[in-house]
Amino acid sequence: MDYRIALKQLIEEYRDGIMEIYQVTTTAAMKDAKKLGLFKKRKFGGYIENFRSHMEAARALNVDAIEIPETDEESRTLADLLKKSIQSFCLLCDLSVEFYEMAEKKQYKDSGISVEQYTKALGQMQRVLMRSLEDLNTLGQAYGEYHTDDLAD
Repeated sequence: MDYRIALKQLIEEYRDGIMEIYQVTTTAAMKDAKKLGLFKKRKFGGYIENFRSHMEAARALNVDAIEIPETDEESRTLADLLKKSIQSFCLLCDLSVEFYEMAEKKQYKDSGISVEQYTKALGQMQRVLMRSLEDLNTLGQAYGEYHTDDLAD
């Protein structure tokens, strides 16, 4: 298989598979996190497992297994952008796990989790989200300009 096709397939799997599923998970989890209340406790365990699963799926994308010739600078750059995006996405998933574990504990009176800790964790997750989106956008722009006209789908 041509290395350009392999790279294209990895990017599409990341973008159309992992990222789309992540978007569903994070939207639902954030909606529930906004509704933390005294009387109805929310369960975040399913979301936490989903974030771990998304992280594992992203890490399984073995960009380094694609043998890109030294002379193909465009493909090398695209592969590097994909690795960078995967790295920031995995950090985001890791911080999401930490945040939602904290959100689940915070619902209980004697959790020991302060509003400051909760707010700090949320802020950290949001900062990494912005960086991850920036990396994904950069990857998307480079992918859009990637010369794949001669590749078979």
